[in-house]
Amino acid sequence: MQAAITTANAKRATDEPMQFRIGVHVGDVMVDGENLLGDGVNIAARLEALAEPGTICVSAAARDHYIPKLPPGECDE
Repeated sequence: MQAAITTANAKRATDEPMQFRIGVHVGDVMVDGENLLGDGVNIAARLEALAEPGTICVSAAARDHYIPKLPPGECDE
């Protein structure tokens, strides 16, 4: 996502860059119509608020869950 935004920003005026903050967490999520509810969503939203524009903030739970599954060199801890 961040790479796509960087590519899109290259085509935009320099004074109007898009910057997103992303929060990632692993947890239960419930779907209620068009709403997503639960700890997974709430914690990810809090992490998003902590992230600097243009960065990703990952919870320890998500890191610990996914890092062992990545090939060596895919992720810096």
